[in-house]
Amino acid sequence: MKIGFVSAILPDLELEEVLAFANAEGFSCVELMAWPKGKGDRRYAGVTHVDVATLDEGPLAPDSAEAQVYVEHLEAVIRAAKLLGVDLVNTFVGRDWTKTVNAQWPRFLEFHKPKLPGLGEVDWGRFCSVLSDTGYEGPVCVEVEDRAYEGSLERRRQALRQSLGYLRNFA
Repeated sequence: MKIGFVSAILPDLELEEVLAFANAEGFSCVELMAWPKGKGDRRYAGVTHVDVATLDEGPLAPDSAEAQVYVEHLEAVIRAAKLLGVDLVNTFVGRDWTKTVNAQWPRFLEFHKPKLPGLGEVDWGRFCSVLSDTGYEGPVCVEVEDRAYEGSLERRRQALRQSLGYLRNFA
């Protein structure tokens, strides 16, 4: 299992710094964000490490082989008609939310908290077992949305390190 992360959690770093961090920490891939620049409706929308206006001008990253980080071209993702990547987000759901809400999605969001892998309710051992049973060998990328880790760049880096350490148990 190739463990990576979604680059949006490091909005204050340049692409080269994101890749250097991934390499130094032992991640094998990075899912690069390519949103249009600017503020979006969702958290991290508008965070981009790829200028989509220049995709036809060459590689996405400077000598990614040297950085030893797997970088996928957006074109390959668009052309493929199969599962190319899996984003990993955990969640904690308050147990009494069904008493208050009639399972309507917008209201549901008030009762769940995104968490790092291992800190929420997903059985990651079972998930990874089922994923491997399908024959999937592609990347799995941590998507950090746990607000407890968003306070600083160092806390976001810590979230990625902690997630990688946990997920290595299932790789």
